[in-house]
Amino acid sequence: MSESEVTETVETIDTTEETPEVVEKSSPEQLPDDHPLVRALASQKALNKELKAKAAKLDEIENAQKTELQKAIERAEAAEKRASEAEVTAAGMKRTQYGMDKGLPRDLAELLTAADDEGLDAQIQKLLPHVTPKAPEPKVAKGDLRSGVTGSGGSTADPKERAANAIRQLFDR
Repeated sequence: MSESEVTETVETIDTTEETPEVVEKSSPEQLPDDHPLVRALASQKALNKELKAKAAKLDEIENAQKTELQKAIERAEAAEKRASEAEVTAAGMKRTQYGMDKGLPRDLAELLTAADDEGLDAQIQKLLPHVTPKAPEPKVAKGDLRSGVTGSGGSTADPKERAANAIRQLFDR
């Protein structure tokens, strides 16, 4: 290739290329207020504003419902916990009563932990040898009981006379 061919080729290329026009942006053309596009845009903006308000209200309601649902779940969990504690308490009272019926004092019967009667019997049999039997309480005949102050002297049947004797004993020391 000679220099003249290269020059022609370059020139050809240069002439075939068009330079793009540079368009300067100018301020947008203002349409009149009664133009259909302006009215459509205004109604779209109003609709968007209304829909945003409704969406915010819907979000608020959903959050409130979640809160109510959460409260209901917490109440159900609390009720289950109370029921479980009541079952444990009832089982403990049953074990205590069973141990007392078998001869254990209350403080030892409250320490029983077995879940069934066989286990409770085994625990009771281990504890019973360490329990000292209580001496029977002396029985007092009802006729021997008297209210008021009694002196060491003879007893009188008249309550006024007994009261007078008691007062004399207090002041005669």
